[in-house]
Amino acid sequence: MTAQKRFLILSALLALGVAQAAESPTIHPAIQAAVDSQERLPKDRSRDDNRHYAQVMEFFGVRPGMNVIELFAAGGNTAEVLARAVGRNGKVYMQNPDFFYERFGRKSVDERLA
Repeated sequence: MTAQKRFLILSALLALGVAQAAESPTIHPAIQAAVDSQERLPKDRSRDDNRHYAQVMEFFGVRPGMNVIELFAAGGNTAEVLARAVGRNGKVYMQNPDFFYERFGRKSVDERLA
């Protein structure tokens, strides 16, 4: 086997290992607990596979005690998970533009915040 072939095989193996590591970050326990919470509505939990809450929050470094804001929070699904992740010592600010409430109303947000 030539040196060039060995180099290409080694490079491919290393690239596969890096790609696999990049796809599965270690998720902070507070984030995982927030996502896994059985107190969340079943309809919200059913969407988790498409929303990747844990990976997104880990990417942004969300941790207990932080203050975070979600711009254009819509119905507040993500804001709720964020609130669970930052815990009692953190704060989550949820913002929606006026046109959101004019078009969709406040019911979904008010119910979530109740």
